[in-house]
Amino acid sequence: MNRGKNYTKLFGYMKRMDKVNYMACQLYLAENKELLKHARGSLANHQAWEGGYLDHILMTMEIAEDIYPALSKKYNFEFGLDDVFVCLFLHDIEKPAKYEKKGDNLEMKIEMRDKEYVQKFRLGIIDDYRFKLTSDQYNAIDFAEGEIGKWDPKKRSMTPLAAFVHMCDVASARIFYDYPKERGKW
Repeated sequence: MNRGKNYTKLFGYMKRMDKVNYMACQLYLAENKELLKHARGSLANHQAWEGGYLDHILMTMEIAEDIYPALSKKYNFEFGLDDVFVCLFLHDIEKPAKYEKKGDNLEMKIEMRDKEYVQKFRLGIIDDYRFKLTSDQYNAIDFAEGEIGKWDPKKRSMTPLAAFVHMCDVASARIFYDYPKERGKW
């Protein structure tokens, strides 16, 4: 797949968001084009090539589009795909700034090893680009990687939207971690 088709597909998903969040996504992509072109999905675990970050984001949205219709036939979701797409766009928004070159190696920045710092960094981007999120969407972004360190046997932390976003992220990162190798060029 070439760069144009990747962007066309990503923008197709973004256009299904509400206008405010669509415009925020467009601005973020435009202002960070060079950074995003090189950003990896991870250091080694999933979509770990140049351009892999955007491949991961696009893949999570593709997975959501595939499974949402099937599940929504059986269950009445209180969220739509537009909500899912916003959350998936933002769930790893810190990743392009997370790694740095040290000699011939790519390493995680020290401050990015702190989950609280990453959360504040992510929220800073959301504020800076004027995304408008519901409390349910914030919850989904916060719990996109699961209830790590926040699980409580006496209360439900993740909303159904958060669980759905988590499912899409896990599928991309753990089932299809090396897909789409043929893309990787934005």
